[in-house]
Amino acid sequence: MKEYPIPFSTPMVKLILAGKKTMTSRLITPRNSILSPRGDWGKLCWDGTDEYIVDGDRLKCPMPYVVPSFANWDYLYIPYEYSLEGKAYRIHPRYEIGDRFWVQETWGINKNIESEYIYRAGDDGLDFNLKGGHWKSGRFMPRRASRLNLEITAIRARQLNAVSEADVKKEGFTSWMEFFKYIDGLYKKREGWNPNPW
Repeated sequence: MKEYPIPFSTPMVKLILAGKKTMTSRLITPRNSILSPRGDWGKLCWDGTDEYIVDGDRLKCPMPYVVPSFANWDYLYIPYEYSLEGKAYRIHPRYEIGDRFWVQETWGINKNIESEYIYRAGDDGLDFNLKGGHWKSGRFMPRRASRLNLEITAIRARQLNAVSEADVKKEGFTSWMEFFKYIDGLYKKREGWNPNPW
């Protein structure tokens, strides 16, 4: 079993603490996934728009596809430089079933008790108790300050539009539209943002 940090916003931490969020969706990136065999992420065809020529005919490369590997774990196959190689390369997660995430959240140090941490998502998260008077970003939270551990029980690869209503509820949202707006708000400023990403 390995442990990895995972950042969550204050509203998401509140949902976790309330038992309403039991699943999280993340974009597939080189940070959380492995491309085999050691390919170049820039040469992957994520959306079927790349073209290639066969016997004088201009064709579109195929879309990425999912192959279940284990009961709770999927592999994603992405066309790779399809016009030259005609291959699909496998992407798989860096994580294993049974690994754990330790949650990084907005936090601070109690000005009255140096060894005590306080959290923005919680009854103890009051600004006047903060040492220095300001909150610290969860991205800079050390392991020792984390109070939440989440065990990985399943890993699925799918596009955003394939998320089911049942999954949306597990994400802690009341509707698919609310979930989509949240995800879109997180990522739409990124260059080349695809509204239906993997």
